[in-house]
Amino acid sequence: MDEKSLDSLSSEELTRIHHELLAAVERAKLAYERTKIESAKLKEIRKDLGSGHPDGIAATLKALRMESAANQRYADAIIKLSRFAIKRRVPSETR
Repeated sequence: MDEKSLDSLSSEELTRIHHELLAAVERAKLAYERTKIESAKLKEIRKDLGSGHPDGIAATLKALRMESAANQRYADAIIKLSRFAIKRRVPSETR
């Protein structure tokens, strides 16, 4: 990730970036929460079919992949916000 120092940005630009990063965290959080609900439905399929049933196994694997991907996107958004707030670095995609 190409990052830029905060020192060269105006206060308006810093505010805009801060709001963008907060919004990205909120979007990732909502997506993660939706994914958890969908994942629970898939796990219910596994429960109904039994853990040894191929469709139950497939549902479990899909649920785990979905949760993992959503969790990673949420973590990435939090990391970008933290780098901005603590390390005073701006992610390249916010410029």
